[in-house]
Amino acid sequence: MRYTTFNRCLKPCVWLAFLLCNLTITANAADIDATLTLNKALTRTLAHNPHLYQYRFTQEALNAQRQTSALRPAMGLELEVENFAGSGNNEGFDSAETTLALSSVIELGGKRQARLSYADARISQAQWEQQAATLDVLGELTAIYVEGLATQANIRLAEESLGLSESLLVTVKMRSKQGATPEAVVVAQAAVARAEIRLAALVEQLERQKVQLSRFWGDTSSAFTKLEG
Repeated sequence: MRYTTFNRCLKPCVWLAFLLCNLTITANAADIDATLTLNKALTRTLAHNPHLYQYRFTQEALNAQRQTSALRPAMGLELEVENFAGSGNNEGFDSAETTLALSSVIELGGKRQARLSYADARISQAQWEQQAATLDVLGELTAIYVEGLATQANIRLAEESLGLSESLLVTVKMRSKQGATPEAVVVAQAAVARAEIRLAALVEQLERQKVQLSRFWGDTSSAFTKLEG
């Protein structure tokens, strides 16, 4: 009887612990997804950037053209039948003369090698263009990411400044009730208003920068909430 009661009490505890573990794992995964690192941004850009993605099709097309250029001229097969419509002893196909000819174009002057060299040059040019475009895109991405980090740091400073301004306003109002000059209250209120405006402007600026970062890998909105770095 005691064992049954203990077992009944244990089962809800086990399920509760399992549920808490799942919630913790889910929360940690959500926190990871909500944080964007520079390495993650670079990886997404290299994999999904619309401007860089076009070079994949260019490389595939050039490689296909090179394979075509490497092919030798096709062989031609001709079959010729003569005297199949004769008469007498030469009537029918028994006396027919059959000629099988196999022909091909012989390229002179290294035309095949010239085609291959031209194809290789186009492939090399496309690779250099892709590398240059990749460096430009990743450089621009890194610059915006660093600007976003700076804006994020300025938001924390602006929040602290707003908190100090609000504390100062409370103190000035308390002293105003004790006979302090009302001008001090007006000055403190103006400081709070300026701090709020600055904070709102920085938050809006960070949202724009997050959207700019998301566009590097083809998204129109940001799925992350903060930058890490």
